Amino acid sequence: MKQGDLTAAEALAQTALSQFNQIREAAGVAKVRGFLATLARLQGNYEQARQELEALLDIFTQIDDQTGLA
Repeated sequence: MKQGDLTAAEALAQTALSQFNQIREAAGVAKVRGFLATLARLQGNYEQARQELEALLDIFTQIDDQTGLA
């Protein structure tokens, strides 16, 4: 993967998201969702970014992560 390759970064993030979901690691899922939101924003896909951030907030709420909610 070369620097600035957002498509490759997204593919790797989706793989990580799947793996964190499989092992039920909520904090990992939240971190990857935040990264995916950033990637979507960088690509101009603001609706996707919003959806990722909403999912991220739901996870932080479920695990009572006050730092993530701040």
